[in-house]
Amino acid sequence: MALVGCCWGAAGAAPDFSLWDGVLKRHVTPGGMREGAKINVVDYCGMKKDPAFAQFLKQLETVNTTGLSRQEFYALFMNVYNVFAVNTLIRSPLAPTGKCALGIRNVTVAAGTTVWDQPAGIVGGKMWSLDGVEHLLRDPTSMGLKEDCRAHACIVCDGVSCPNLRAEAYVPDRLDAQMDDNVRDWLASPYKGTLALPDNKGVEASAIFKWFGSDFSDKCNTTVPDFLRKYSPPDVAAVIEGFQNKGAEVPLSYFDYNWDANGVMPCDC
Repeated sequence: MALVGCCWGAAGAAPDFSLWDGVLKRHVTPGGMREGAKINVVDYCGMKKDPAFAQFLKQLETVNTTGLSRQEFYALFMNVYNVFAVNTLIRSPLAPTGKCALGIRNVTVAAGTTVWDQPAGIVGGKMWSLDGVEHLLRDPTSMGLKEDCRAHACIVCDGVSCPNLRAEAYVPDRLDAQMDDNVRDWLASPYKGTLALPDNKGVEASAIFKWFGSDFSDKCNTTVPDFLRKYSPPDVAAVIEGFQNKGAEVPLSYFDYNWDANGVMPCDC
């Protein structure tokens, strides 16, 4: 059964999320280990060989992207970002040295470009880069929408320190529950999400909150500490609450970011 809404975008081709859903269920292993971190491990070799992976990419080329509801928009473009990021590793496994890339930042790209701005795939007849998809998710005003900062927990750039690639597709009718779950899953990791520092001296968090901190205050009507307090494990939330109750700034530091791939690359190394 296709995982689509009854009236996608009011008209036009609807994405068959069941294709991507099946790929994720078959090739993402929750609770695996990679470089000492407990993460969802991605089987890139399996995805590369799975016919449904290519089928999903192909049907995205003609999908309708107009008149989408908030849920339809975020489900579509978060899935798009993730499948394009995976495909970037699958189709470009070699670094400029001729050796297998350790992660997305050292795959082969055209001269004068970065992996983020090179063409990544077609959606609705338009070529997109990873940067273009991310910017749209962060600023969907052209779609008549506002940013939902939970999206930062749902788009995955293939790295160990990224939020986990969810082992199912995002779908409009369960979107909010899926997004909440992804945020909590990400922030529960003491390796890459959040960590209460000894003696309640502060909180260590993902560098994503440093890079995109202004999104929370400028676009999402919150602050990074308030967002962390809402979704983090109880011990982390308690540290934040303690500082806020005293009217004090919450001391935040940030994990080093591990860009190495969250699974074995699909080439012979």
